[in-house]
Amino acid sequence: MDRTLQAAAYAAVPTYTGTEAEAARLVRSIVAMANTAGGHIVLRPSGGGRRDLEFGALAALVARWIAPPVQGLELSELGDGLVAITVPDSERKPHLVVEESPVFHRGQVWVRRSSGDGEAGPDDLHRIVLEASGRLLERFGAQVRRPGFLLHEGEGSQPVRLVTDPDAPLVRADLDALFPLTRQKLCDEFGKPYGWIAAAMKRLGTEDDGEMAYADRNSKGHPTRWRYAEGVRDLLAARLEAQPDWDPVHQL
Repeated sequence: MDRTLQAAAYAAVPTYTGTEAEAARLVRSIVAMANTAGGHIVLRPSGGGRRDLEFGALAALVARWIAPPVQGLELSELGDGLVAITVPDSERKPHLVVEESPVFHRGQVWVRRSSGDGEAGPDDLHRIVLEASGRLLERFGAQVRRPGFLLHEGEGSQPVRLVTDPDAPLVRADLDALFPLTRQKLCDEFGKPYGWIAAAMKRLGTEDDGEMAYADRNSKGHPTRWRYAEGVRDLLAARLEAQPDWDPVHQL
């Protein structure tokens, strides 16, 4: 790794007390590293800042402002009151800002440079698109060799083709296995009304993530029912653990 990349992959926060601005700056560095090549953030938490550095709380903090969620974050104690956050080189980039904060605005894409966090420019976006295209081609090749989803012939399965040839044989993806949750199931599990769950899914960005949600659609392409992966339950639980009084319906 060259020195520029080494510098970009490391950040230090001498004191972290968990204020709104400090939390937003921490999330900005996390998403910037995830959108670049990963990295490490070392913090010295104090006071209310310690609550943010529990795993469920940290995941919920990032999901509050960023979509799709950054997966694979790791926390470790370094001793002497220091905590390290390891950020992966995300395969789900670009991660976008979806809510306003004191230090970033909705729609921004952040990347990591040797000088610190910076808003993505044309070259950064070009790199991210090329990386995403490469991952998509790799996944397509793997699916052609061996479908990467469960196949099922029963009721509720979805007919799909692995190629665009209209004469290619149909296989059926078992959507109930891939996306076992519905809004109603989440209502029952979390004791929340339907409108609350619908708003929460939008706030968390799950319905923009093809790995987290799937929509049954009518002939006009409008969603008639949303299905969700198991990870959505964990994401929602983490958000409520970090913010028990969270109200996605009236969130500004």
